Amino acid sequence: MIIDGIFNAFINGILFVIVVLIVKAIGYNRKKNYIPPYWISVDKRGIKFVLLGIVIALFYKLLLGLICIITGSMIFTIDKSGIVATIMFTLLSSLGFLGVALFEEGIFRGYIMQVVLKKLPKLLPIIVQAVVFGSIHYYHYVVLSHTVLRIIDAMLIGLIFGIIVIKTKSLMFVIGAHLFYNTIEQILFVDNSYKFTRFMFFQNSNSLSGLFSIEFVELIMLSIIAITIIFLFRNDLFRKSMSKG
Repeated sequence: MIIDGIFNAFINGILFVIVVLIVKAIGYNRKKNYIPPYWISVDKRGIKFVLLGIVIALFYKLLLGLICIITGSMIFTIDKSGIVATIMFTLLSSLGFLGVALFEEGIFRGYIMQVVLKKLPKLLPIIVQAVVFGSIHYYHYVVLSHTVLRIIDAMLIGLIFGIIVIKTKSLMFVIGAHLFYNTIEQILFVDNSYKFTRFMFFQNSNSLSGLFSIEFVELIMLSIIAITIIFLFRNDLFRKSMSKG
């Protein structure tokens, strides 16, 4: 458990650094600036965004679990004997997923959206990076149930994250949200390979209906969120290109 968490953080952290160095090297040789305008900033504002992203992700996943309980697709279990193991696993998972969040947000909401496609109207780069983001998760979801729904959910998350980056002018909120979305998923929803006794968790109900699977419930929730924020920010998203900020 400890080794896996550290290894995951190390690999993804290294990949993130490599990408940054490659982009900077290309920019230096071509005498162009390829650093995204909305990037990573470890300042007071950036830290606040990370913490806010963590809180929002926690609230979202708990709401998802609650809706799944109401629809009968999941049940909620508490086992007080697992509280110490849960705390340890949460900390280690957070460490590992921090590397994942840095790497994936840097690539998709950073370079692809803000640099590669910067001359297009804002909504197009957001959609393109979201489609690519969801598609690359196929290798992970193909061994799980409801693969197509999971990929669409990932695309919607990429879309929502892209819009948030544009509105906050920073990657920090989505890094925090991405980090804790994955962490809570691992702690509360996934039957992880360590099989440790968990303090509390959601698990599939034996009477699970395909119509109300957790993936379907999440698809509905993410669709509502995506449609709402596109409507709220429609003028900015449709009329301006990434290069105009």
